[in-house]
Amino acid sequence: MFKSKFYTIVLIFTTLALTLGSQQASSVVGRGLAQISSGSDEPIYIGNGPTMPTQPDVIEADLARSPQPHFSEDQFFSIPGSVLVPRTSSAYKQYTSSGCVRITSGDLFLTTSLNLPSGSNIIGFRLYYRDNNPNASVQAWITAYEISGVSATDLALITSIDGLTSEWADVDHVVDTLHNSYAINVRLNDYNNLEVCGIRVTYTPPSIFGLGMPIIQK
Repeated sequence: MFKSKFYTIVLIFTTLALTLGSQQASSVVGRGLAQISSGSDEPIYIGNGPTMPTQPDVIEADLARSPQPHFSEDQFFSIPGSVLVPRTSSAYKQYTSSGCVRITSGDLFLTTSLNLPSGSNIIGFRLYYRDNNPNASVQAWITAYEISGVSATDLALITSIDGLTSEWADVDHVVDTLHNSYAINVRLNDYNNLEVCGIRVTYTPPSIFGLGMPIIQK
C-alpha cells in the first residue's frame, strides 16, 4: 500500500516536470526573435531571427557613400557674383538675375575671400560677366595679402571683352596661408551696364605626402 502511493507521487511529479520543460523549450525555440539575456546590452538572437549584415559589408557600404579625395585631379572654387560685397560702404550693389550683380553708384570695387587649403597650387581662374558697354570693362583678379599688412600681390588679371561672356587667366601660385590671406577682387568700370555673374578658381589640392612632411619634420 505504501509503495503504491509512493510510485503514484513520483509519477505525478515526473509528469509535471516533463510538462513544464516542454513549455519552456517551445517558448524559446519556437519564436524567431526570442531574446536571451547575455549579461550585456546587446541582444542575442536564436532560431530564425533576422539576418544581420557582416562588418565588412557595412564598411564597404559606408566607403561607397562617402566622397573620396582625388589628389591627382583639379578642384574648383566657384562663387556667384551675388556673394561679392562692396569694398567700401559707399557702393550700392544691385542684383539683376541668375547670380549676376552690378554697381549703380559709389565705389566700383567688389570683393570676397578665397579660402583654399594651404599647399594648393592655383592653376587659373575664369570670370563670367555681362559686358553691355563697348567703352568699359569688367576686371577681376586674385590678390595675396601678407598677413602683417605690409604688402599685397596681384596674381593675375582678367579684363572682359565685348561679345564674350567669360575670360580665363593662367595662375601659377602655391597657397601659403601661414603668411598670406587671399581674396578675389572685381572692378566694374561703369554703372548699370556691366555685371559680374560668377568666378571659378581652378586648383590642385596639396599632395597627401606633402601634408605629412611638416609632421615628420617635427
